[in-house]
Amino acid sequence: MTPATPRWRVVAALALVLAGFVVVGRLAVDAWLVRATPERVRIVEREPLPRPGPFLLAVVDGLRAESVDEVVDGVPTMPFWRGLATEGVRGIGVTGEPTMTAACVRSILTGRSPDLYAAFANFNAPSVDGSVTQFLVRRGLRAAHAGDAAAWQLTRRDGAAEVYRREDVIAFPDRGPADQGGTDDASFPFALRWAKDPAIGVLTFHVVRPDHAGHRHGATGEAYRGAVRIVDAQLRQLVEAFRFLRPDATILLTADHGVTARGTHGGGEPGARRAPFVLVGPRVIRREGVELPQIALAPTLCAVLGLPMPPLAESPPALELTTLTPSQRVDAFDAFLRARIAVAQDLGATDLAADADARRRAAFTGAAMEQLGRLVIVYRDLEAGVLGASRFTGGLAVLLAVVWLVALVRAAGHPAHPRSTLLAVLPLASWAFASVAGGWLGAAARHPLGGATAVVLSALAYAWDARPAAPGVRTLTLGGLLAVPMLGGAGLLLQHAFDATEDAGPAASRTVVVFAVVLVAAIAALFRRGTREALARAFDARPALFVAATAGPLGFALSLRLFLDPFVHTPIVFAVVAGLALVAAAWRGRGDPATRGPWRVVLAVAAVLFVGGRVAEGLAPDWILSVRPTGPAWLVGPGLGWRVAAVAALAPVVVAAVRAARTGPGAPLVALAGLGVVAAAALRLGAPAPEALYQVARAALLLALVASPFARASDDAALAARLLACAGLASLYHERSDAQVFVLALVLLGALAAARLPFPPTRRGIAALAVLLVAVKIAAFHGLGFLESFSTIDTGAGVVPGQGAPPPAVHPDAPPTEAATTISTEIWENAVSQVVKFSLVWVALLAAMARSARRTGSLDGLRALGVDLGVALAARGALVALGMTVWWRSSWWVAVAYPTFALALLDALFVLAGLGIAGAFRAPAGAASDAAPAGGPAAPAGAGANG
Repeated sequence: MTPATPRWRVVAALALVLAGFVVVGRLAVDAWLVRATPERVRIVEREPLPRPGPFLLAVVDGLRAESVDEVVDGVPTMPFWRGLATEGVRGIGVTGEPTMTAACVRSILTGRSPDLYAAFANFNAPSVDGSVTQFLVRRGLRAAHAGDAAAWQLTRRDGAAEVYRREDVIAFPDRGPADQGGTDDASFPFALRWAKDPAIGVLTFHVVRPDHAGHRHGATGEAYRGAVRIVDAQLRQLVEAFRFLRPDATILLTADHGVTARGTHGGGEPGARRAPFVLVGPRVIRREGVELPQIALAPTLCAVLGLPMPPLAESPPALELTTLTPSQRVDAFDAFLRARIAVAQDLGATDLAADADARRRAAFTGAAMEQLGRLVIVYRDLEAGVLGASRFTGGLAVLLAVVWLVALVRAAGHPAHPRSTLLAVLPLASWAFASVAGGWLGAAARHPLGGATAVVLSALAYAWDARPAAPGVRTLTLGGLLAVPMLGGAGLLLQHAFDATEDAGPAASRTVVVFAVVLVAAIAALFRRGTREALARAFDARPALFVAATAGPLGFALSLRLFLDPFVHTPIVFAVVAGLALVAAAWRGRGDPATRGPWRVVLAVAAVLFVGGRVAEGLAPDWILSVRPTGPAWLVGPGLGWRVAAVAALAPVVVAAVRAARTGPGAPLVALAGLGVVAAAALRLGAPAPEALYQVARAALLLALVASPFARASDDAALAARLLACAGLASLYHERSDAQVFVLALVLLGALAAARLPFPPTRRGIAALAVLLVAVKIAAFHGLGFLESFSTIDTGAGVVPGQGAPPPAVHPDAPPTEAATTISTEIWENAVSQVVKFSLVWVALLAAMARSARRTGSLDGLRALGVDLGVALAARGALVALGMTVWWRSSWWVAVAYPTFALALLDALFVLAGLGIAGAFRAPAGAASDAAPAGGPAAPAGAGANG
């Protein structure tokens, strides 16, 4: 049987996993994904120029590129947008990632690419320096803002000076999908008022109606189309009023980001990265079909308005879209290059900056276009040099990831000296406290070395009393150390092909050869009996080593963006891994007649989930967003098949709940969960008082989950209550889709069957079970129609019925600018809903494992499973960090790195919460279940090491 795993040992391990993701992720982002910025931005002024002309910026949140040209029944959706585009440049601004509002608006105003930090501050963006708005105010223009707060938050201060007068701003905090145009309707009259006031020279207007309509209803239906039409009509009035008094104005209409057909954004989906824009003005040419980086808009605006160049802009101005003369283009690009040289100097790259400045000065010979060409070469060399200067931080990230993972593998699941748990938690707790303390203490903790030190000390303490390594551990470790550089080298070959614009075919061929060599070497080694025995000894001595060896390659595979597109192929990879692992486990346990029925159910559910979802997506990409009528039509309307299937899948769960409530203690707990399910079903049927029903359902269901480990209930009753609560919450939080409710109902059915399977009797079997659960969870995640993208965080969920009323009327003389610096209650509520929504699969899986463990008296095994799940997530993250060292120069790599780290971090939290709900921290070690008394027979040795 498994060695005892103390409760706090599990907490220490998962705390170390969480801290490792935060610190390794921060180092990786700093090294490979975010360009360094100086502590104080230095503005490089240009030669005195005439006072710039007026400027209007209108940001349409979440405008889908396809909506601009959409015509329905002969009526264009955006006639004004299309008409204005004939006067200037029309095209697509390709955003960076993540595609979140604050990060993208910052790109529009400063030219700086989005990053993870800006995404985390999406609803309360910190003020930045070097924006177009700030430059215009410096030149004497008066600025006003109306609508979503992001543009105002980002530019409200220029150093210590206020950019806006209080009376010139009406800024609303984001309210999430609950806001279906209320803030737009309140801010539009304010914006129109200032458009008609000649005192205003700069006006920014940010509408959110399309974005929120897409989150709540999807971006292909009439709800989204109607929102876009309203916005187009508002833009017509605003632009015509602004230009009536300012015929020389420069106008930029743009989306902050696009959305997918499902109404999602936040990651690297192609639809989310396509932000349509229109730029018109006296110095802008007429051209359609333009595609340029979104970060090029800010320097281009500065070029046509005669402003200093934004120093943090990461793309040069698109001078080909302007009517500037050749000499003016040279002057504009020179201003951009001087600003970038100043940034390099402030970052400490003095030699690079001095060399670039000398070459810049020597470039001004010959014709203007020759000068421009030489300046472009100087800029590219400077950027490559500055980017390459972050190698130390990248090396530190990889080294820390190794220490972090080795400590978890060395000590996972083994008993340790009681002091080691405390010693492991103390550095993490003190580091977390210091990071939020502020002042010099917070600055030290937020420094990369601060977090790295905390993780290293905690890792050493955590592994304090781990058992000595077996000979096979060294053999396997050496093999891994030899294989990883070969994998990295193969990736570097592909990277070189991209850098050198080489045909990817030869590089892919070389990569296949490298992978084949590794595979042949592994197979040849495994043919030797001694190697197999050494491998078995290694996995017996360090079961978590098996976890790392199998879950880690899945993380590295995510970096092979060429062949494993995260929006197409990655779900298939995880579905195949999960399906094959389930089949292997079922085949191993085929000798036990009592498990044949449950295994058949589990495999049937897996087949529908992992194969059916991919087939459905091939037939209809948006199948998961099934039409969901309300009221009596729910019983007979479109999508009836999904609803019937969901009810059929949940029927066994309901029967099991009734039986458990009748035959043992726990009837109140089951009744509480049942009450929540009934209220959720009534809400879906369109019963009256929807807000009251929603609140009752949510409260009852969450209370049932939280109370389940403490209530006096049989194990069967506790399992049934947890599964019922998950079903009810699925109905609440998947309110846009009956198909998603059906998919989660299948997961619950599979969990009910899996709870009847024996828990692995060996420590190595628990390790295999951990890898299986990670694969199943990710495959089910994709089966629910989600992607490993920030879209999963940003999608609206659980919008309380009745929300969405317009905000209170605002007196024009007292706009609520202070309110925009707070996060709205709707955002907090939506965040909680998201956390619960994406934890449901983990809760169901761990509830099933808890029932299985209690049946065989293996509560210690459940705790060991929790530690191994943390190791599996950490192994994925560590190998992703390796992938970053390979792919650091490619922007598309961000699409994989960001969400993998962010969602794995959340998964670690979900595992911790799921273990708590399953009662892993409640009952004493070795407690017997009510189904099998203590000392009862253990599960048969051949009953499925994979659970």
